[in-house]
Amino acid sequence: MKVLIIGGTKFVGKAIAEKSLEAGHEVTLFNRGKTDHSLPVNSIVGDVENLPAFKTELLKQNLDVVVHCIAFTEKHAQDVVEVFKGTKTKVIVLSSCDCYEAFQGLNRNKDNSELPIDEESETSLTKYYWSDSAAKGSLAEKYDKNLMTDILMSAFKSEEINTTIFRLPMVYGDGDYQYAGRHGNIIRRILDKEKNIVLSDREQCQLYTYGYIGNIAAAIVHSFNKPVTNGKIYNLGESKTRSKRKWVEFYGKTIGWNFEVHVLPEELIRKDKDLRNANPLHLLIDSSLYERETGFTEPYSLEESIKRTFDFAKENPDRLGEKPNYLEELELVKKYNEALESLYSF
Repeated sequence: MKVLIIGGTKFVGKAIAEKSLEAGHEVTLFNRGKTDHSLPVNSIVGDVENLPAFKTELLKQNLDVVVHCIAFTEKHAQDVVEVFKGTKTKVIVLSSCDCYEAFQGLNRNKDNSELPIDEESETSLTKYYWSDSAAKGSLAEKYDKNLMTDILMSAFKSEEINTTIFRLPMVYGDGDYQYAGRHGNIIRRILDKEKNIVLSDREQCQLYTYGYIGNIAAAIVHSFNKPVTNGKIYNLGESKTRSKRKWVEFYGKTIGWNFEVHVLPEELIRKDKDLRNANPLHLLIDSSLYERETGFTEPYSLEESIKRTFDFAKENPDRLGEKPNYLEELELVKKYNEALESLYSF
């Protein structure tokens, strides 16, 4: 099959390109040409903000599949419809589970949804849901993957394009640029040969749905020749959800590192009294629909996913975020334990 990937030079997009090549597809990337991806693919240099200007060139490719990895706004959706309407090309567009109201509630430190989240769960009640924290004039001001999805689904219903939407979980793995917000805190301690790890009482229990990059990419490529996925929205993610403390255990076991876990109240670690009696923060995604309808199974085991993630981080430690002050952490643990002993003495 002839496959075009819009934004295929980093992390998710690059992994999809690699999996497409492994499956024997002919791959072309559409990007700005600013990233050295070292992939044996064809390239079209262009800016996604001006996609319709490349319509003639793109249609000459006689594409079977387009994977749009960087569609964030209504305009991005309108542009891809404008380019591919009336063709038989399958247009796969990546969305995110940040579109759900449960995710936005979690950002506001609220536990406001029934879990797990499936494809019919309530989406964000606020339009342009990152605009409050966006820099003026930035893309985030217009970011709204629900509005983007609405345009694409409407175009499918009117038979303008053939589309599939994938809502991604928190994706981790080799190539990650967001280790600090994923498993970076765990990995860094192993690399620093630090046995102690401090978790808050709320953090250790957090249940987030993750997805290993290799499995996410494989799931998307699996859909290329699956007509059942046409006009559908799917959640992707691991079928089992693990607490932060369980992830610590799994990384330690896989890499061969024994952690000593210390649990402290959230408000002590964050130094924020407003976190006293705070809500639990969970985000469980039901991804079973895609597996049931297409028969997809993940090619990478949990052990292999962790090992590949760790090996990449070892070669790219700058992506792990700021190094913790281990001595300060242990001093806080000591003071907390002393305070507890004092209370127990009454």
